[in-house]
Amino acid sequence: MKATTIKLSIILLSLLFVNCNKQTAAVYLNQVGYTPFSVKRAFVSNNFEGESFRIVDEASQNVVFNGVLSKSKKWSPSGTSVCIADFTEFQKTGEYKLEVGTTSKKIEISENINKPLGLAALKSYYYARASETITEEFAGDYARALGHADNAVKIHSSAVSNDRPEGTIISSSGGWYDAGDYNKYIVNSGITMHTLLQLYELFPDYCENLQLNIPESTNLIPDILDEILVNLRWMLTMQDSYDGGVYHKLTSKNFSGMVMPNKDKLERYVVSKSTAATLDFAAVTSKSYRIFSKFEKELPGLADSCLVASKLAWQWAQENPNILYVQPNDIATGAYDDNFIIDEKYWAANELYLSTNESEYIKEVDFKTLN
Repeated sequence: MKATTIKLSIILLSLLFVNCNKQTAAVYLNQVGYTPFSVKRAFVSNNFEGESFRIVDEASQNVVFNGVLSKSKKWSPSGTSVCIADFTEFQKTGEYKLEVGTTSKKIEISENINKPLGLAALKSYYYARASETITEEFAGDYARALGHADNAVKIHSSAVSNDRPEGTIISSSGGWYDAGDYNKYIVNSGITMHTLLQLYELFPDYCENLQLNIPESTNLIPDILDEILVNLRWMLTMQDSYDGGVYHKLTSKNFSGMVMPNKDKLERYVVSKSTAATLDFAAVTSKSYRIFSKFEKELPGLADSCLVASKLAWQWAQENPNILYVQPNDIATGAYDDNFIIDEKYWAANELYLSTNESEYIKEVDFKTLN
């Protein structure tokens, strides 16, 4: 009896020792899910190199795929090493678990896996609107009061012209706030506008069926274009109609700090015309002309106004080819300066050529300088 007890104790201690030294896999995913024909990979702690993994159907609990982890690979930016679980060849949609040893991680394969993420990204522009109330009906918990009406913005000393001396009041309402502050920038929102316009231009069917639940959703214009219009109309106010130049940004002299938009009472200014801002403006308004020409009935005159503004901006940039933005001494907000503006000229020239079919625009571009 005593010998049997000793043997049993030894067995139990051995099992305990094995269990204590058995390592648990850490499984990492870097996306919300996978589409059927995409590359599909998960990452596993490097101590499991060469071991097997499996995909288990959540509903039936059946194993539907078996694989072997890769050799450990180091990613120097993070200083970590992981093994790769590659299950690209498994393409059936559904909800599953990826299992390595006793560890599992839920995964999903779906044709529409990224749709909610895409809609959320596009809806984010609504939350960033300036000069309007963001209502609970469309924003839920993110509802807020109107901030920055921007209907009495001053011409800064850096932006004066004969027709608009320092302190002249202009209206420049609308647009989107930039990043983490309440200022509005032509150069920043310009590339954003291009990206959204390009999305519509390349995938019109997708864009026309988008439902973003914004105040304009009931009109006859696709929601994505309605959102683009918010910033386009603001951009048009940033052009000096007397000479065609475009102000670099609309800003207070300093950042407001961590307050809600309606609590920011700092004075607002348009600051410095710049060649980069003017060329970005020319490109965006030219591209807008092509797209909004299809909505002349809903937006009479808008497209033509965009093309007129684009040509006027181009002419100013031709006459002022190298006015780089220099931050005024009394302005402390984002500069977004740029000392290489050939790419802006290339962009504007191409957009104007596409809109007018006039070769004079692309003749102005020396493609060799872009290399």
